[in-house]
Amino acid sequence: LNGHNGGIWQDIESYVRNIANTSDTTYVVSGCMVKDSQKFTTDSDGKKMTVPTAYYKAILRYSKSSTLSTWAAMAFYTEHKDYPASTPFKDIVMSVDALEEMTGHDFFVNLPEKLGDKRAAELEAEDPATNSVWGL
Repeated sequence: LNGHNGGIWQDIESYVRNIANTSDTTYVVSGCMVKDSQKFTTDSDGKKMTVPTAYYKAILRYSKSSTLSTWAAMAFYTEHKDYPASTPFKDIVMSVDALEEMTGHDFFVNLPEKLGDKRAAELEAEDPATNSVWGL
């Protein structure tokens, strides 16, 4: 759907690039969901491909300054459909934990080693809509 890829997903991609440009380190995991998809298309070689039902991004950023070092985590999840141009990101963001539960993947497996189990768990459970660092 061009309304998805050229709309909400393009907006998310631009947002993530801006985050990366204002962070010291940014990790991004992107993927799609195909479970229960009933739609198919063909690739450039004519091979049958499943059309995804949803797309996601998990983002982990680190910013340091002379007064504060900050880690923050967030995730986006969009169904493969057109979204109104005015869709606020607050409507499609979630904690990394919530996305991990939906997908069955552990996106930032080395985070506990870096920050400790307790801080890593807090970070992945954080609601990005309530963290001002994201500017949502």
